[in-house]
Amino acid sequence: MSGHGLANGPELSQFKFPGRNLPSGIISHATPPGGKLAIEETRRAVLDQADAKAASSKGAARGPPTPARRARVQQHMRPKMLTPDMKRIVEEQRLGFVATSALDGTPNVSPKGTFVVLDDATIAFGEIRSPGTIRNLRDNPRIEVNFVDPFVRRGYRFAGTAHVVEQGTDGFDNLLAHFRGALAGRIRAIVAISVTKALPLTSPAYDDGKTELELRRLWTSRFRKLQPNGSFEG
Repeated sequence: MSGHGLANGPELSQFKFPGRNLPSGIISHATPPGGKLAIEETRRAVLDQADAKAASSKGAARGPPTPARRARVQQHMRPKMLTPDMKRIVEEQRLGFVATSALDGTPNVSPKGTFVVLDDATIAFGEIRSPGTIRNLRDNPRIEVNFVDPFVRRGYRFAGTAHVVEQGTDGFDNLLAHFRGALAGRIRAIVAISVTKALPLTSPAYDDGKTELELRRLWTSRFRKLQPNGSFEG
């Protein structure tokens, strides 16, 4: 499989602020200066300047931004990393191959079959018996996940930052509501992944002119032959 670029980093032009007209001059570049301006600093600057203008126009100073208001702004400022087709692959396949690394650089790849889509920039899986993955993420939250449709040999790879939410801590129950199936009751922690890069995966067979229909027929036939008595029905 090979990856080809699809999604770029966040641009300030993508950020939305519902119900608020920002003061002119707050955003003067399509991309943060140098391409690496911290998003949190941008959020703070936008909020502070917008609040200053609002306070001035009303003739009264406003208090500091509330956590709820900051959360709303943060949500709308996040870029939409996941396309509808990316979400479809995650929701249909559910099985993602998770790559992490230990502090000494030792790699670890582990399949997780409980993936869900939380929003346009976040996916998550439930931890049931993944002590190595969780240990690595506590030391190094960088993560990559691959999803592949085995019949059409296409999929996506997602890189980002993981946040481990343990059972019994704030936010766990709300996240758990996204999970369904027999394994949901065994989830001990939920790993939410903020996706910062999303790339497609395709088989080199497409480079040779194969179509998706041809590959689907080929691999369906192959998987059928691997089943007992050569049938999916058993």
